[in-house]
Amino acid sequence: MTSVAPRRVVYSALMGQYEKLNEQPVARETDIDFICFTDDPELTSETWQIRLVEPRLPMDSIRSARYFKTRGFMLLGDYDESLWIDNSVRLRSTPDAILDAWLADADIAIPQHSFRKTVIGEFDTVATDGYDDPARVYEQLIHYSSLRPESLQELPYWTALLARRHTPEVDAAMSLWSDHIMRYSRRDQLSINFVLGSAGLPVTAIGIDNLSSEWHEWPVRADRKWHVTQDRLANALRVPSVELGKLENDLRLMKEQIGAVETMHTDVLEARENELHHLYRSTLSWRLMAPLRAVSTWMGRGRR
Repeated sequence: MTSVAPRRVVYSALMGQYEKLNEQPVARETDIDFICFTDDPELTSETWQIRLVEPRLPMDSIRSARYFKTRGFMLLGDYDESLWIDNSVRLRSTPDAILDAWLADADIAIPQHSFRKTVIGEFDTVATDGYDDPARVYEQLIHYSSLRPESLQELPYWTALLARRHTPEVDAAMSLWSDHIMRYSRRDQLSINFVLGSAGLPVTAIGIDNLSSEWHEWPVRADRKWHVTQDRLANALRVPSVELGKLENDLRLMKEQIGAVETMHTDVLEARENELHHLYRSTLSWRLMAPLRAVSTWMGRGRR
């Protein structure tokens, strides 16, 4: 009895229009579908099927993309296996070969981080380099230290590629991962070790150089607008009511500065007026006393 070949898909998500979509030339060498979720109605591609979606969080395009990364494969109900790739990854091998090799022994396979030694080292990099709100990152670190401290000493995963079978167990773990990304740092590599350990889900860890392997190359930048993501991080940390409060504070400070300048000018003007008044009175007194001074002078000469 021959087994039925699994239905497979490669997918990604591009939200917020902060970079161009990377084409995948290997898509022409396979029958596997390449699907890109996006909120850009004008996005087109020669190698991807474009699926227009609403962002999960309209004011947070990065977490919206993370939602499709963690939960999007469940929206692809016509497929049994999927390969997620970040937009900055370009495949060198066909997804058939990757999925055959990576999913041979487990329902999920993820590359290991090739230049970070521990999860806690990844936490430090994210916090010190400003990749996310430090307060949220440190809160996450404290919680993990209390709940599963051993996960912080593990070799971190590199989640730019994810191979998964669409099973209830994988779905449950990915749902928990999504919850942690929404609750804690949006940097999903901080939470994946903790989540997989908590779910007790067996994982095939792929030992490759993150920059280049027989399977891929990274990073392949497509005109990424770094200032857009940085501005959105700042905006995400300031709700509209706080922005209104900032404007009110700025206006109050401006009024105080104007008032201080006006007060200074008023004091200067009053000082000048007092000087002029004193000078005027002195001059007037001098003129009024001139006849007396003349008489006094004359009488003094007469006594001589």
